[in-house]
Amino acid sequence: MVDNFNIVVVTTPEPVDNEAIKIEKLLAAGADYVSIRKPNIGERYVADLLENIRPELRCRIKLHDYPELARAFKTGFQLNSRNKKVDGLSPSLLSRGCHSLSEVAESNDLEYVTLSPIFNSISKPGYKAKFDLNSLDLKSFDSKIIALGGITLDHLPELRKAGFAGAAFLGEVWRDQESFDRFIRYLAIRNSRVQYITDGSTPDDTIRLASAALNGGCKWVQIRMKGQPIEAVTEVAEELAPAFTNRGCTLIVDDHVEIAASISGVAGVHLGQNDLSPIEARHIMPNDKILGFTVNSVEHLKNAANLYRDHIDYLGMGPLRFTSTKKKLAPTLGFDGLADIRSEMDKLSFIPPAVIVGGITSDDFEQLANIKFGGVAVSGAIGKSPSPIDATSNIVKSAYINFGHRFEEDYIKFKQ
Repeated sequence: MVDNFNIVVVTTPEPVDNEAIKIEKLLAAGADYVSIRKPNIGERYVADLLENIRPELRCRIKLHDYPELARAFKTGFQLNSRNKKVDGLSPSLLSRGCHSLSEVAESNDLEYVTLSPIFNSISKPGYKAKFDLNSLDLKSFDSKIIALGGITLDHLPELRKAGFAGAAFLGEVWRDQESFDRFIRYLAIRNSRVQYITDGSTPDDTIRLASAALNGGCKWVQIRMKGQPIEAVTEVAEELAPAFTNRGCTLIVDDHVEIAASISGVAGVHLGQNDLSPIEARHIMPNDKILGFTVNSVEHLKNAANLYRDHIDYLGMGPLRFTSTKKKLAPTLGFDGLADIRSEMDKLSFIPPAVIVGGITSDDFEQLANIKFGGVAVSGAIGKSPSPIDATSNIVKSAYINFGHRFEEDYIKFKQ
């Protein structure tokens, strides 16, 4: 089973500063679709937006107006009261805005439909919720139904439980620059049920293995190239970044804050105990970049809670057991040690999402989930496999079964 819960972002009807750049950022960070709804702005403005978005990302855009632009720029289109039918586009490129279940029933051949309003609107005062999630039965519909209307990140668990195939965001994203940056970080974080940490002996080997992990279904890769010059790490990051942004996957670097700050396709940085502090890193990186931080003990956790609570997005925690892929390995924790740290997290009310690292295999996932962790970071299990793509695919499937959406939901609670 794979995660197919889609995230859609709907634009504001009015222009936004640097809007093409922001739409591209959303798609690169992991939004499955961006829906461009500009009914009163004019065709020229929408055309300019599309011209300034990379062609390889346009297939994940839905226009609400100007079907001729959809055909010209090879985007999708959302049918609505202004455009009930569009010629020249495959149904697989079409979606539809629905306000009743009867409309949903008429739309089985489309890529997806939005159903609204699910909650009271954020962007339209007075636009009230129309459906009761407790009695809403979506199982009888063939359509992929995306919830729309008043959606915030903390609604996601109940929307999944209700059977929606995704959620569409508007006010949550566009309220201000801080909201936009926060949403970009969320998009990157939601990929982290499984993180692959590279251990290639050369830049070419690092690129090969990172690409194999990506092709095997891993949506998050950390470039770790200990002992190699920053120029080599930069070269690898620049080579890998386009493939990750085109797929809406997450690429981060180990240690090198300056690379995360300067390369748009790098989503953030992971820092260890002996690296630059998260406070200093935050002063260097843009606000939409994510920051991970390693803890190897209860004392490390307490220090992070006291000093870095407002600066980090997730923890790397371990090592679970000995691993040959990490030099200068900290003392191993075992499951009991990890359970002690997890208990301390509860006592401190400091519960960021955490990926567990250190000799991890799929056989560990169930026990880690029972200790209430929601993600893993692996290296040798993929890099030393005879078939890294197949190994990645099996790890990703097993992680979904055991961890579900816990990592993402921990992040949302942590950032509330």
